[in-house]
Amino acid sequence: MKLDSATIKRLMSPHAYKNLDVFVEQIPLRAGYAAVGAGAICLLLACLSITYAVLQANNVMTLRADILKAEALKPTVPVINKVPVADTDAQAFAKRLKDFYPQLEVNSSGARIEMRSGQIDKYGAFREAVGNVFNGGKGWRITVESMCVGRECKNNTPIFGAFTIHTLRVDKPAS
Repeated sequence: MKLDSATIKRLMSPHAYKNLDVFVEQIPLRAGYAAVGAGAICLLLACLSITYAVLQANNVMTLRADILKAEALKPTVPVINKVPVADTDAQAFAKRLKDFYPQLEVNSSGARIEMRSGQIDKYGAFREAVGNVFNGGKGWRITVESMCVGRECKNNTPIFGAFTIHTLRVDKPAS
């Protein structure tokens, strides 16, 4: 089709819709009723597909909004970590225990303190020393690794106790 000024004038004229009307009326004669029916079915399927996609997109957006709302309501829970006390603090505390309870053998290795005695009659001092360990430092938390008195102790040591000293640190959550 050649596009010149005469064709453009004819297409822009107020009577151009009549040409479109004539074209539409002649489609069944040119293409056949089966082709028009197939085209109408395709057009209907396309409209239904678009409607279904819009509805599903709306459902997805609603679900996404609900998920974001639920995540906003989820509280951030801090993480509590056990931190071993400094070796120097544990050694200084062990030395104080040795000085205060000379009847016990007190050793320190890192944040671990061991107390032992070869005689069962030193149980009173051991009991008091254990109480001092649990009240030893500000913010200290004590974990009893092992503690025994009498026949249940191994290695021919009638009194034995091993304790790990740590503090608690509250950290922000990872995410």
